[in-house]
Amino acid sequence: AAQDLRIAGRAWELGKGLLLGVNKIDLGIDRKAWLENFLERFHPGRWIPVMFVSARDGTGVGRILPAAWRVAEARKSSLSTPVLNETLERAVSEVQPPSPGGRPLKFFYVTQTGTAPPRLLVFCNRPEEIPDNYRRYLENSLRNLLDLKGVPLVISYRRREH
Repeated sequence: AAQDLRIAGRAWELGKGLLLGVNKIDLGIDRKAWLENFLERFHPGRWIPVMFVSARDGTGVGRILPAAWRVAEARKSSLSTPVLNETLERAVSEVQPPSPGGRPLKFFYVTQTGTAPPRLLVFCNRPEEIPDNYRRYLENSLRNLLDLKGVPLVISYRRREH
């Protein structure tokens, strides 16, 4: 429902972890159609674990708390700087950054600056010129490679001083 999406969106904006439980699967919900509709209406949904459950017959209910625990742990996770830098390097090598004005963007290193949710600081040569689509690509790549499900990932960019 629209209100559910607003609540989930607000929780995501506040940096909270999310796990979505879809009840009443015993009524024959088309899971694939439901997921497609959800992802179409809620962009961060692709990063949120979705569990289909039935409170009436108990199907899937036993998986909720372990999944919630994994989301809580991911939200508090401390990521090592070497792993973060390898991940950034891998993402940048897979899709070369653009060259606004004919000058290439360069990404030097990344470090974690906080948790709950994980916050990263990426040092680069011209942060103000990173296009939104490349920022989204880096966020998606870092999420995938670091396996961060159910939690927002906050990435800031800063010019590296020489």
